[in-house]
Amino acid sequence: MEQEVQKWLEDATKKLSAAETQGAKANTLLTTTKSTISSNNGKLIKSNFLLDSINQLVQILETIHDSVELRLNDRRQSVKALKNYLELSLTELRKEFDKLKQIKIDANLLSGDHRTLYDFVSNEVLETLLSKQDELEKSRESYVVVIEQQQEALKTKLNGFNKQFNQLEKDVTEVNDAGWISDLIDENNKLEEEVAGLLESLTNHYDQCSRGARIFDGEEPEISEVEKTELFEVLAKDFREVPDVLNDLEECIEDIEQRCKKIDSYLSTKFYDIKLKHLVQDLTSFGENELMQVMSTLDKQTIDFQAVSTDINEKCDEAHQLINHYERFVESYYRLILELDRRQGVQLSMEKVFNEAKTKLQALQEDDYKKRDTFFQTNGSYLPNDLWEGLNDDSPLCNLKFEIHGLPEINPSTLATARKNIGK
Repeated sequence: MEQEVQKWLEDATKKLSAAETQGAKANTLLTTTKSTISSNNGKLIKSNFLLDSINQLVQILETIHDSVELRLNDRRQSVKALKNYLELSLTELRKEFDKLKQIKIDANLLSGDHRTLYDFVSNEVLETLLSKQDELEKSRESYVVVIEQQQEALKTKLNGFNKQFNQLEKDVTEVNDAGWISDLIDENNKLEEEVAGLLESLTNHYDQCSRGARIFDGEEPEISEVEKTELFEVLAKDFREVPDVLNDLEECIEDIEQRCKKIDSYLSTKFYDIKLKHLVQDLTSFGENELMQVMSTLDKQTIDFQAVSTDINEKCDEAHQLINHYERFVESYYRLILELDRRQGVQLSMEKVFNEAKTKLQALQEDDYKKRDTFFQTNGSYLPNDLWEGLNDDSPLCNLKFEIHGLPEINPSTLATARKNIGK
């Protein structure tokens, strides 16, 4: 019996040592996994903060992109409006020129090479508008296409950032929502308790074997044979159960190792925190460099386009002022025709009055000459010549002179056209 107990003690010592080694292994696995999880939790906190920051940066970029898109639409509309204003101005100016070309100057008014009202105007404004129209068409690439390219490049960059953000958000959410990790941790905690129980069982077996050996060696107080028999039976029973305990311990540790490896393997492949930092760096670099260049280019282009727009609008406004002037030119020409007709009428009336007065004055003049002659025949020989210096003056009492200023004779068809257009 004593030899059996000694053998069991040696076996218990070896098995307990092996079990403690396994227990230490399990503890190392659990400690490493807990450290990995703790580190990951720290990364998750930082990553969630970075995700929020990146989301705000991306939203700012989306706002800028929308602003550029609005600017592009506004530029397209502005260019279209300028083009339409130019075309309208050119159309109305050509129309007015055609009208001037069709109005022939009355033949009696012609002077030099002027045959129509158009001969009195300059087409410099028309040439200027045509030049501006050509410039606007050629510069469309500068004022519209460049913005389209910048907007498309910004959209491509934004889509890339959004794609990275969405993937990283998905990765972080996946880890955040990885409930199976918590399940494995709970299972490991239970397995850890089970391992502790099995180690405690082996330790108790070792302690009992040590006590039995000391009793049989006389190192412990003497006990009865019945107690020795009972102790021997307990030790024998425990000895037979040790292999099962060791098997259970090994299975528990294998389960712990399997779960720890699964957790460690999963978390070790998640580099979302590094990718998030890189994305923040890329966004920051883009905002400080490329984006600033884009906005600077667009701002400069806006200033240049505003200058061109102002110039074209001023030229078109001048054209419309000139059109109004030409419209008044036509009206004034027809009013000139009517004015000449009026003056001719007045001149005819004056001539009639003059002729009537001339007839009456001539009659008075003849009567005056007769009476003068009678006076001289009766009294002339009695009056000295130096009594009145005009005594022998036979000049008429009144010299009537009527001078007609030459007025052009307006063609009846010209006069009719003028009356039709003026409404008289």
